[in-house]
Amino acid sequence: QQGNEHRGVLTYGPVSLVWYGSFTHTRAADSETARWLDAALGSVDGSPWKIVAAHHPLTGKHGPGPDEPSQARQRKLFAEVMQKHGVVLHLSGHIHCYDRSEPIIWRDKAWHLDPGGITYAVVGTGGVGQCGTSPGWRYSAVSSQYFYGTTLIEATQDELSLSLISESGQIVDEQSWF
Repeated sequence: QQGNEHRGVLTYGPVSLVWYGSFTHTRAADSETARWLDAALGSVDGSPWKIVAAHHPLTGKHGPGPDEPSQARQRKLFAEVMQKHGVVLHLSGHIHCYDRSEPIIWRDKAWHLDPGGITYAVVGTGGVGQCGTSPGWRYSAVSSQYFYGTTLIEATQDELSLSLISESGQIVDEQSWF
């Protein structure tokens, strides 16, 4: 997006990646970002695979807590917009570990398991040191892996896959969508 390096849209093959800045801290800024996200995702509604990325997690034990009202507000606003447009994966960092949720949806002020929902992945394994190994969030499929690693995303028209690869080259986690 010209004039705002903190948000944009990139379509490459069957994947559309939409990213937004998650550093807003006012209702007006969050609402404006949600409107922008809605329009950006609407512009790629024909894409087979939609991925959204932001710096801060929206979910899990690393997501916003009750003492973080601006991020809790973002969670509600942004989850509803992403669900509306069929986003399959939300990527974030900020926390220096790895955590991937089961597919979930935001409904009635709470998360719910849903096979058609969004998978939320915190992929901060480029900078280890913040979280160690600890019990996960109740919707975590894989939680708090403590090592350096990278994430590989591959896509065809019919399949999207995410792999977490450790610095030794071991595949530590895999998730696929069809």
